Amino acid sequence: MDTEFSNWSTGIISMPCVIKNIETNKDMIIVASSRDQTMRFLLKYLSVFNRRTGRPVSGYTDKDLQISSDINYKNCRPGKAVLLGEFKSIQNDRTSFDLTVYFMDKAAVFKMNKIAEISKEEQKISTLQNFPGHKQASITFAGLKRTFIIYLPVSLSKTKPAPLLIVLHGGGGDGINTIKLTSGGLSTLAEKEKFVVVYPDAVENGWNDGRNANQFRSLRENIDDVGFISALIEEIAKNAKIDPKRIYASGISNGGIMAQRLALDLQEKIAAIAVIAVALPDNFPARYPNPKPVSVLLMPGTNDPTVFWKGGKIGGLFDKNNSGINRGSVLSSDDSVKFWVKAAGCRTQPIITEDPDIDPADGTRVIRELYPNDKGGAEVVRCIILGGGHTWPGGYQYMAENAIGRTSRDIDANKVIWEFFKNHPKK
Repeated sequence: MDTEFSNWSTGIISMPCVIKNIETNKDMIIVASSRDQTMRFLLKYLSVFNRRTGRPVSGYTDKDLQISSDINYKNCRPGKAVLLGEFKSIQNDRTSFDLTVYFMDKAAVFKMNKIAEISKEEQKISTLQNFPGHKQASITFAGLKRTFIIYLPVSLSKTKPAPLLIVLHGGGGDGINTIKLTSGGLSTLAEKEKFVVVYPDAVENGWNDGRNANQFRSLRENIDDVGFISALIEEIAKNAKIDPKRIYASGISNGGIMAQRLALDLQEKIAAIAVIAVALPDNFPARYPNPKPVSVLLMPGTNDPTVFWKGGKIGGLFDKNNSGINRGSVLSSDDSVKFWVKAAGCRTQPIITEDPDIDPADGTRVIRELYPNDKGGAEVVRCIILGGGHTWPGGYQYMAENAIGRTSRDIDANKVIWEFFKNHPKK
């Protein structure tokens, strides 16, 4: 099936790229791939996202695309396009789309046709239907309605205290995004291992994580997110029997920095933390000169294009979309480890192991560093994702690889996080 494409610009081959509709002069989006590359390669790079915010519309797998069986690549040339396939009911925050994919001479063109306006709440309900057992709730704290999603295992004991895991979303995200990012894996583990998991929402999608930055409303207005998490723990403890020695926090990016802040400002409640795709803010050593021991798991990617392995200003793709915003700076991954190792009183020389290369095609390897504590106290572990990006290992590739880097398939962050927490209750 051939389609005239005279009203679409052509010849754009960079990834990701913008295809403009000449009639409306609007970015209709997105990515390109050479015609002789495989379908898997195309899907690997496929990303539909809002150009203003940098947030994804959706992600896809080969199961989502209905591929035409009679593609004639010889007909691919500028001004002409061959129908490759269609996605149905793609959703962003407010709109539902059909997405038609065409191969052109040197690009794949993605044309979105708006179906209907949908509210963010309707989208949330739709997503929760795909992950049954999760419940939406809210509390009022410091005059603000604070929302969260909670998963209580069906098999949860009413008499035996259960661990509580707090999972903190990245900047621009929310609890729903985190459930999708982890493919619901932490909630699946919660059912199996009998712990409670909660996915809180920051005010306007950004945590007051303590950086010297103005990126989010919470940072600009100094919103008390530490107090909110403390109040949330107390609220959950009123409705479920929670073990006070097994309360844990994990997070990615902005949520990972927030988890580190909780380990420093809420030490009386937090037993251990897990930090994904981020490092320690550069202002924390002066702000917390004498941190108390806490067990910490860090999972940085050496090729993270947003929070750099060697530290410095946070930026990458998001700086390009929002120039002038101060996102603050972080220490290098090595210096971040040194901060936590010193706080915990661990050995400074780690025990190093290498994980099997389960998926050679993912372009990553995993190196683990264990910093033991000879006194039996807090421990620090760093899982280095060689070649990894600003991603959740084993999770959902929420943007194209050339925007956020690679997602490792050699390790399942959900399982690694829970195994670490299981072995590190509060002393």
